[in-house]
Amino acid sequence: LITTDTLVEGTHFNLSYTGWNDLGWKSIVINISDIYAMGGRPQYAIVSLSIPGKYYVSNILELYEGMIHACNKYNAAIVGGNLSSSKNMVINVTQSGIAGRRMRSRSSAKKGDLIAVMGYTGLSAAWLKASNEKREDVAPSAFKLFKAAHLHPEPPFDSGPILVACGVKSGIDIS
Repeated sequence: LITTDTLVEGTHFNLSYTGWNDLGWKSIVINISDIYAMGGRPQYAIVSLSIPGKYYVSNILELYEGMIHACNKYNAAIVGGNLSSSKNMVINVTQSGIAGRRMRSRSSAKKGDLIAVMGYTGLSAAWLKASNEKREDVAPSAFKLFKAAHLHPEPPFDSGPILVACGVKSGIDIS
């Protein structure tokens, strides 16, 4: 299995409220989520960064600390990558994984199949909306949940292999 995701500063994250460690975590986890959605287990990640000159080496080290933490938690490893300069920070991660005999592909879906969603959709978007609009009518506990979903997501990874074992034939990560 192989997947890739790109995070672009100003579009997918804002460093005024996103910590480097959380950004590193998220950049790896969103790719691992794709691998789990196909019923696989993550293996190797290749990280390509485009970095403006205004950031410090300590920022990038903190970014990688978050990436390594995610890799360690989900049994993956960063095995290479690329580094370049740009006007905005861009993080691209390509993640490989391995699937057993019952890999779930999108093309396996057929008319009449049941559709299921794991976890809670919209939490990350809710935090962005509440933050950008400076909403004060959101309960503090809900705001905390929304913020965690955006900055430090933890998708229900254990469900992927379980669903494959139960005969689910198709899967997609909708994060």
